[in-house]
Amino acid sequence: DSLVRAVLTRAASLRTTNEAVSRTLRETAHRWQGLQVDLDLVRSIAANTADATTIITALERRANLRESVRSELHSLMAVAGMPQGIGAILLEDNDAVGSIVSSGDQPAQIALLASARLTQTPLPIDLVGPLLNSKNVLLATAAERYLLAEDSKQARTLLLQKHPNEAFITGWRENVPLLAGNNFDQIGKLEGKLRDELLKPGGPLEIFALLANHEQYSHVLRIYSDKAVYTYYEDASRYREGVVPKGNVSIFKEFVSNNGIADLPPQFGSCHHNCWVSEFLMVSRESGRRLFSHQAIGGTAMFILANFSLLDENATTHYNFEKEIKGLEVLYSDANLPVRDVWQRGDEIRIFVERHETEQERANRDAEEAEEEDNDNAVAERRQRDLVHYHSRFSWRSLKGKDATSIAPLPDGYSTLDPTRFPLDEEDGTSRREDRHVQAISSDTILVARNFDGLWKQVAGTKAVRISGEDGAYLKPVVTPDGKWVVVSKSDSNWSEPNYLVRLNLETGREYRINVEPSGDLEAIAFLPVHDRILLRRGKTEHYLIDPKTGELKSVSGEFAPLLEEGKRFLQPMDGAGHYWAAIPDRTKNQTVVGRYNLNDFSFKPLLTVPQISFESLSMWVDEKQGKFYVVYRSQLLSLPLKSAP
Repeated sequence: DSLVRAVLTRAASLRTTNEAVSRTLRETAHRWQGLQVDLDLVRSIAANTADATTIITALERRANLRESVRSELHSLMAVAGMPQGIGAILLEDNDAVGSIVSSGDQPAQIALLASARLTQTPLPIDLVGPLLNSKNVLLATAAERYLLAEDSKQARTLLLQKHPNEAFITGWRENVPLLAGNNFDQIGKLEGKLRDELLKPGGPLEIFALLANHEQYSHVLRIYSDKAVYTYYEDASRYREGVVPKGNVSIFKEFVSNNGIADLPPQFGSCHHNCWVSEFLMVSRESGRRLFSHQAIGGTAMFILANFSLLDENATTHYNFEKEIKGLEVLYSDANLPVRDVWQRGDEIRIFVERHETEQERANRDAEEAEEEDNDNAVAERRQRDLVHYHSRFSWRSLKGKDATSIAPLPDGYSTLDPTRFPLDEEDGTSRREDRHVQAISSDTILVARNFDGLWKQVAGTKAVRISGEDGAYLKPVVTPDGKWVVVSKSDSNWSEPNYLVRLNLETGREYRINVEPSGDLEAIAFLPVHDRILLRRGKTEHYLIDPKTGELKSVSGEFAPLLEEGKRFLQPMDGAGHYWAAIPDRTKNQTVVGRYNLNDFSFKPLLTVPQISFESLSMWVDEKQGKFYVVYRSQLLSLPLKSAP
């Protein structure tokens, strides 16, 4: 108690000279338990010096306060204004509550309404209702917020009578510190935009929306006098939109009505991961209703989402920058066959697609695993089978119009390495190897960096053989085209410590440390034929070219972003030795600059800025002859005009 008393005394002495420190000291003391803390809470309220944090702390501890300082709480009832309103809630004195609501003491009424809302204390609605019309704006607001939180049919009726034909929305939603991701202002902004739409001349008659706490992933059904339009905002750059048949609109509205969604209270559920914050909004000029949800995936909001998805039948994809870049086309979009890459030559366009695994394939795989014996051979066979099955779902297709059913050969310039020819074994510890840790030594031999398990060489169809790694860990190898040298990151202890680089002669097995200062971000990037060297990166700003045969180093500067990308090919060449097409995304601004990359001096000349989407060079292919380029963006293939920036 002496320590608490000292802190509170010091806080009081600083109230007029250093309010910030005084407040911090008091908040610190109020986190403790004890008689001195309880007394200070009540005395602050009585003296009208309590801030919002102090009042909330007292309301949260009201049961304890009634035990420890009941007489001091009763003394609040003798103090007109705010202390009396808060005191009635702290004491849970129903008679006093009823008296204050109709007392005419406006500060007491405001404090009572706010405290009752925070503690969910029931108040007589017929007495609160008239306060909505108070000339005291703060009192009217306190009454409105209490009724919104109370949310009974009577409260809703009073609120709608107060706001006729204003598209006024009832239902609880507040920023609550106890909820993860507790700021729901973005939902409020989206809700406000939809209300503004509805109130404009010619706007929708009704709006149904499922809003996330950010603009993407929101679903909106706008019902006009002559049509209904469904919009799904996929992300900040694109949306799907289409006219909904009247019958489907009726089915959706019946779903809402039959399930009594308009009368549901806020939906809360325990969730440690995958907590989803959303709001279902139903609004017309006459009235509005929100259903707030903070649940794990699988709750009421997902049930609503499933019914919104049924409205997508006639929707097509649109991009927000269509007005800025004329000639944008969505060449291919199939949710069942996502696009991963694109290549073009002449009149032919090929796309690399991923076929989703079918339910039957999953069932067959599960059944096979259930029947297998649990031994090393069975595990290795299963891994290999899974690897083959995984890669069988990827294929190159010829794109003709909107049709991509025709299988196409691997385009020129792409890696011909077939991972299924190199069986996995127990040392891999996984069903698939990461591409960045595998390098081709030849068409039939690969090098695999297995971290603390060392470097391994594997000939197609045989088991891998360790070639180095008894005394360290290896990651991210880069092999020279002749298959004789590799440059690779190495650590002697763990990757949280600065690592270094080594070059290894794959014919002799001899290893040489590279003379670059160790760093927590040090790696080989790629072999550059123009320089006949391997590019190294240290941190974000240092770059070197190394001759892997001699270890000769040269510091270089310029633009290196296009070379940091990982993929199955190098940059697309253009006219001029060492010149390539490149795209450099700026994810902060959510835009991408397309231009000419000179590998000789690592310079980049911008030609065009594409707003609102981010993509990399290996997701793009340029058709100079037709004056356009193709971009793979979030599983879709886009065509854009190629033109110089003004």
